[in-house]
Amino acid sequence: FLVTGSNDSTVKIWNLEAICDQYKLHGHNDLVRTLDFGQKSQLIVTAGNEKLIRVWQSGENFKFLHSLSGHSEWVYAVRLSPDEQVLASAGGDCCVKLWDCAGGGDGASWGCLGTLKGHSDAVRALDFSHKGNFLASGGQDFWVVVWILPNNTVKYKLKHEDGVLDVKFSPKSEWLLTAVGDETLRLWSMADGTMVRTFAGHSHIVCCCLFIDHGKRVV
Repeated sequence: FLVTGSNDSTVKIWNLEAICDQYKLHGHNDLVRTLDFGQKSQLIVTAGNEKLIRVWQSGENFKFLHSLSGHSEWVYAVRLSPDEQVLASAGGDCCVKLWDCAGGGDGASWGCLGTLKGHSDAVRALDFSHKGNFLASGGQDFWVVVWILPNNTVKYKLKHEDGVLDVKFSPKSEWLLTAVGDETLRLWSMADGTMVRTFAGHSHIVCCCLFIDHGKRVV
């Protein structure tokens, strides 16, 4: 199935075989900006302008599980770690929060594991490395911070020329790709934190980025 979030405050579950919306999840009271899905846990995590994170259990019957509060501004990004034991969230309050989802669904405590403070403006993007030992956060303050987990310490701070709207680790986490408001993509080495290449060609803000073809190409 496909999951989408909308300005109409709903989350829809689409049946790709019938090409129709099979379920509609109600609970948000404002725009839904971000979501993630756990393949193992079958959890759906959604968030947006109401400053809350909502957790849903997928399956034959989709049900609401938890509401997580802690952000004081809009939530721009949510991301489950590769082992789906930790949820990261980021928002307009300049913070990244880590949540305990070990056990999944009703088995998780959903307590806050920590708040990462390294940005001075809204944090717009998050991504975990493939082993889950690093977390990258990109902000409107022109910085990307690469955090070491679970110590929650800073490995690198990567300076940009404009706000960072997306961050992606390569499949084996040798590289980090960033999408920037100055119309560029930037490629960074995770071996030493240096920028190795700038991709230019867009005529406006670059909002998103992705590695494809086993990390050999970027979009």
